[in-house]
Amino acid sequence: RRPVPPALAETCRRALARDPAGRLPSARALGQTLRGWLDGTMERERRHHEAETFAAKGIEAVAAYERSKADVVAAEADVERQVGAFKPWQPLSEKRPLLASRRQLEAATIGRAMAFTEALRWLEAAIAQEERNPAARAGLARLWRGRLADAEARGEPADAGYALALLRRYDVGALAAFAQGDGTLTLTSTPRGAEVYVARFVEEDGVLVAREERRLGPTPLHGVPLPMGSYLCFVRHPGFREAKYPVHITRQRAWPAPGALRRPDAPGP
Repeated sequence: RRPVPPALAETCRRALARDPAGRLPSARALGQTLRGWLDGTMERERRHHEAETFAAKGIEAVAAYERSKADVVAAEADVERQVGAFKPWQPLSEKRPLLASRRQLEAATIGRAMAFTEALRWLEAAIAQEERNPAARAGLARLWRGRLADAEARGEPADAGYALALLRRYDVGALAAFAQGDGTLTLTSTPRGAEVYVARFVEEDGVLVAREERRLGPTPLHGVPLPMGSYLCFVRHPGFREAKYPVHITRQRAWPAPGALRRPDAPGP
């Protein structure tokens, strides 16, 4: 009374079909089909087919999630605009547009969460059928990239770290640069030819301290790679005061930093 595997049962049904058009075409074809079942080929093909189906639905859901993120951004902008248009002392009757905007933002935020869950459900179902399915892995990497961007925008390091770990787990290389996060610095000076040094801010006992100063070269600097983090640039030129310029490189941020140097006798800010 053991259950019959579905693939084997289907082969038997085809072999016993009343209509000849529904049967396997020959004994050889029956033998090849049975060999495929015995060595697992049929099961792998079935799993691959299901994984591809689930992954396609998951990728559609990822696109819906990305649209829902845009809806949240638009709703947040509308709430901010409405907040600026009303004063706290105004009566409730005059604040109805603001309240409506807040309800719309709440609905958009819930919609974003539901869209994320739906995409994750389909893509994880695909991975359950075929762990290395390329379409499912690419969809999951894209999904967690969106979650990472959201978490970093909200300033939630724990959520961002979790999303980054899952992005790296599923990415097959297409998002490696995004996961690495390096940005660039462009810095000019008047006059040109100033030497630029940079030190990275590190936390020591709760205080950010500039450490490990290194030379970047003379200005103008264009697109110098810098890992994510906070820095202090020192711009030095003979006959001018040293200029200090803070830089904050977020994920893949291109930081333009035009600047002018002051002579020693020039007044301070």
